[in-house]
Formats: sequence, C-alpha cells, structure tokens
Amino acid sequence: MNNAVDDVVIVGGGLAGTLTALELSRRCAEASITVLTASSLDVCASMMAQGGMAVPRVDRADDAEVHVADTIAAGNGHCDVDVVRSIIGDAPRLVHVLETGGVRFDRDVHGAPSYACEGGHQCARVLRASDATGAHVMQTLHAELRRQRNVRIREHCRCMSVRVRPNHVLLSCMNVHDGDHIMLTARSVVLAMGGSGQLYAHTSNPPTAMGDALRIAEELGLPLRDLEWMQFHPTAFATSTCSGTAPLITEAIRGAGAWLRNTAGERFMPRYDARAELATRDVVVAAMREEMEREATDRVWLDCRHLDRQHLVAHFPTFIENCRALGLDPTVDLIPVRPVAHYQCGGIAASIDGSTSLARISAIGECARTGMHGSNRLASNSLLEAGVMAMRCAERLAADIAHPTMIA
Repeated sequence: MNNAVDDVVIVGGGLAGTLTALELSRRCAEASITVLTASSLDVCASMMAQGGMAVPRVDRADDAEVHVADTIAAGNGHCDVDVVRSIIGDAPRLVHVLETGGVRFDRDVHGAPSYACEGGHQCARVLRASDATGAHVMQTLHAELRRQRNVRIREHCRCMSVRVRPNHVLLSCMNVHDGDHIMLTARSVVLAMGGSGQLYAHTSNPPTAMGDALRIAEELGLPLRDLEWMQFHPTAFATSTCSGTAPLITEAIRGAGAWLRNTAGERFMPRYDARAELATRDVVVAAMREEMEREATDRVWLDCRHLDRQHLVAHFPTFIENCRALGLDPTVDLIPVRPVAHYQCGGIAASIDGSTSLARISAIGECARTGMHGSNRLASNSLLEAGVMAMRCAERLAADIAHPTMIA
C-alpha cells in the first residue's frame, strides 16, 4: 500500500507519457509526479518507431497546409480538420523542445534537416535519426526523465483499474513480477498506455499493448470512439522466427525506392494505385492481402536488390541488422513481409491537451482519439500527435496544480 498522494500519476512511458512528465517537471519543480510502466521503461511502442516524425518542411512556406491535406487524404476524410491543423501547426515547437532536450535528428552535409519520404506524403518531410528514430528519441528523453528529482519511475507496475473520487483518484496496480497489489493515490491521472495490437495474431506492438487503457476508460464511463479503425503496417518481417511482436521494416525504405513483389515475382503495386509502393498504408495493405489471398500465401516480398548497398547500410542500419539476424542479405535476397496490426486510430475521446469528460483523467498518445488520424493514420504522424498532446497536457496540468480550485 502507498498512502502518499501524487499531484500526477502518468501511466505509460512512451513519448506521450515521458514528455508530459518532463514538461510538467520543468514547469512545476515542486510537483510530485509518478510514471508507471507495465514493463521496463524502454518497452514501449515509441521506442520501436523506425521511420521518424512527420513535420512541415522549414524550407517550404506552404508545406504546413500540404501536410494537413495529406493527413486528411490518408484519413479518408474522417479527420477533424481543426485538430489536424492545430497539431501540425505546433510541430515546430515540438521539434524545438525535443532538440533542446538533446534529440539529434539527421542533417545533410549543409546542416539542414534531412527529410525522408514515406507513403501518403507529397514530399519528403519525415525527420529521422537513421532508421531508429524512436530508440534515439526515447533513450534521450528517458535519460533526462531519470534525472528529474520530482519524478518517481515505477517499472513493472501494471495499472489494473482507476477509480475517481471527489478529491483524488485511486489506482489499483499489480507488480508483474510477484503479483503484489499496489494502491496509488493522485490528484490527476494521465492515461498514456499505447494501443491494443497484442489482441491480434500478428502485430508490431510491444507485449504491453493489450488495450488496458480502453478497458479502464470503459469502466470509468469515458466515451470511446472509432475503435474499428485499427491500422495495419504493410511491411513486417514474415519468417518462422518472427512470432509475437514482429520486427517492422520502415516505410522509408519504400520511400527510398524498394518494391513489393508477389510470389510470381511481379511488382504488383502499380496495378492498384498510381503512387505504387508510396500509396497510403490502407491501400498498400489491401493490395497485399488481395495478392496473398489470390496466391494462397501468408506473405509477399520486399525487393531492395536494385538499391545502392552503401545507401542501405548508411541510412537503414536497423533493417540491415534485422536482415542479418535472419540470414538475409537485402542486396541479394527478397525479404518476406506481411501486414501486421500497428496503430489504434480510435480510442478514448480526448481533446488535444488530453482532457476528457472526467476532469481528473487525461488521455494522450495512441490510446486517445482526437480526430487527428481519421480511419488511417498518415505515416509518421503518431510521434507528432503524441508529442504535441504531451506538451499541451503538461501545460494544462501545470495550470491545474497552480490553481487547484480549477478541478471540481
């Protein structure tokens, strides 16, 4: 049992939860903050993000609006336009916050941002750190989080239920190692628990992505929206050794020119969409499924053989390392791939600052539904949304701590 009352308990240690804790700690040095993670701190979907973070290009004055248009097109018209425009408009501030915190995105020989191209984008606008962007961002932020004197990190502590009381919130948790019951008390709780990919046979999600946030929200009576819109990533490794959480192959490799082929060796995407391999994820996945069903197989093939070896080694070291671990050489071999459950576009109804219909409960990141993504998330918009929501949630919570009467 724990009788101490935290100002804020944040459930989840991905980008959304970690950045909220860091920004709140910076704004309220005397606030008591606890970050809960169901596994170790580094087990989160953000850590596994290879591609990067989509942001409007600094060298194109109109790119913010083009980015908005690409997001809405990818979401098949189901996005909230005001939300999309607001989150994309805050991208420069998020980049500044991350870089000030030590994150180093790739730059070209002239020192300008080096952007990658991914499906659904009209131009290259994805900031990246090689093909391990999430790992670099999260390792940097986690190191800073561990230095915060007013932040306590409780790893291997799974939140099982949340109960709202008139003046506080009770969290019932379980130590995943020994099953011990732990009770925490907070003035406010932030749900930043990721998605629910582990409910599917094949997923890119970490083992902790079991939909806990949705279950807790339903028990609290919070509205859930668009749960039918689970996005599948087109290219995860499809070998017998890739059971459970399947390693992804970043979409930026198709942006660099890789092709998809069926078992007959035919490059099939041009038959389905003029954008070919750079169509939006829902289009690519639908094409892959049609090819697999027609050929009665569980995979298609990614062809990188025509790409420059030095470019692959220099820009996609994670991909090269994963191939080698499977005994594959992408400059010689076709790489077996299949779609996997990847991103929960729906979730807990929340505003951009994470506020929900319950004053003491916030929801941010993948478990939240803001209307940003519609029915299909544009590639690399997830880190952008999570980061912007974290900044705004921290601002709101800091104001609540400074003026506690604001919470009923």
